Amino acid sequence: MSWNRRVHRFGLESVKVVLVSPFTPPLVGGLENICLWLAQQLRVDGHDVSIVGRFAASRPGLHGRFLRRETQRHFECDGIPVSILPPLPFAGLGGAAIYAAMQSPATLPLARCLQARGVGAAVAAQCRGADAVHYLGTGLDMLGFAAETAARETGATFSIEPAIHIGRWGDRWIDAALYRMADAVLAYSECEAAVIRRMGVAADRVHRIHCRCNFRDGGDAAAFRVKHGIRGPLVLFLGRKTEAKGVRRLVDAWPAVRRRVSDATVVFMGPSDGKCHIPRGDQVLDIDDASEAEKHDALAACDLLCVPSDGESFGFVYFEAWAHGKPVVAIEQPALEETIGEAGGGLLVQPSAAAIAAAVVTLLGDPVARDAMGRRGKEYARRHFAHDAYREYLDAFAAAAGQRRPSSVVPSAGAAHSPQPGAWSGDQR
Repeated sequence: MSWNRRVHRFGLESVKVVLVSPFTPPLVGGLENICLWLAQQLRVDGHDVSIVGRFAASRPGLHGRFLRRETQRHFECDGIPVSILPPLPFAGLGGAAIYAAMQSPATLPLARCLQARGVGAAVAAQCRGADAVHYLGTGLDMLGFAAETAARETGATFSIEPAIHIGRWGDRWIDAALYRMADAVLAYSECEAAVIRRMGVAADRVHRIHCRCNFRDGGDAAAFRVKHGIRGPLVLFLGRKTEAKGVRRLVDAWPAVRRRVSDATVVFMGPSDGKCHIPRGDQVLDIDDASEAEKHDALAACDLLCVPSDGESFGFVYFEAWAHGKPVVAIEQPALEETIGEAGGGLLVQPSAAAIAAAVVTLLGDPVARDAMGRRGKEYARRHFAHDAYREYLDAFAAAAGQRRPSSVVPSAGAAHSPQPGAWSGDQR
């Protein structure tokens, strides 16, 4: 039975849903885009929905999330109420203490207690009266634990959408501790679902959903090329310009590409927050914060997309390229083997400049293979987009209602099959 039907079965016109995430719109990113889209769909469906988070104007690394702050405020983003929470308790000292305490299962309760002194109470206030609390994130941000506590206090269901980057983000012991508290955990791929189950989440609480993307294949290729003076082959990087997204790898690979394809141009396009240095030079363009229309112009104009990111939970950007019939070059990793590998819409390579350069040169030199990969990717994307992603969310929320834990049930923070504790980097995502 769909979530809506369950709602109406209990005589309610609508439900209150609170979406919680460390980063909120108007920041641009995969989870932020999903969060805003889901909120808008729920609002159209007649539900009371809001977004709660800590950062809407900046994207600090993991350590910085405990030391930096944004002004507490409330605003609307595309018609959806957004609340930015107050800073962590005791200013930077409190954030540093929480960060230190969350490094071990033994001191995780202390980290949660410290967090509850400030941001925890604010999360609870925002979730008061909610029927469902949905967290988009992992355990490392600690915000999910506050959301879980708030959900239990108000009697709401608690679900998680972690977007795990397997082997890099979202599959540590602290993440497992959070996921096992959820009534439902949503996964974008079969490999992600398998990881979540191995972390101790019961199989009937793990729900596979299809990421929603706009299937948009327009764009003015000629206008983009004229505007930027591009005549030869065009390679496009699209996304946040960070080390994790692979900017440095493509920068390092580019001289080898130019030696083989002298008239090729590379365009780095995307948000500038925390970006890597991109050397200026002939046939290297760096475009910050392009509009949605210019992004699609670039996708229409390029010969291939190269985003050699080392951590993807799904990879929206590859589907956006496929919507335009363009092949992709990406790094071998489980989630992408399940999509790019299955689709045959591009090349998966090792994370080295030499391997990336070889793949780009191969595709630029073989228009027949390039076009065939683009067509296969487009067909795969069409099949993916045919799924009713919103309905899958509703069904997952309905299942969470049926699996709701009593407030007294708090699983152990550790398990024999969970990843072991250890230090981690704040630059993984």
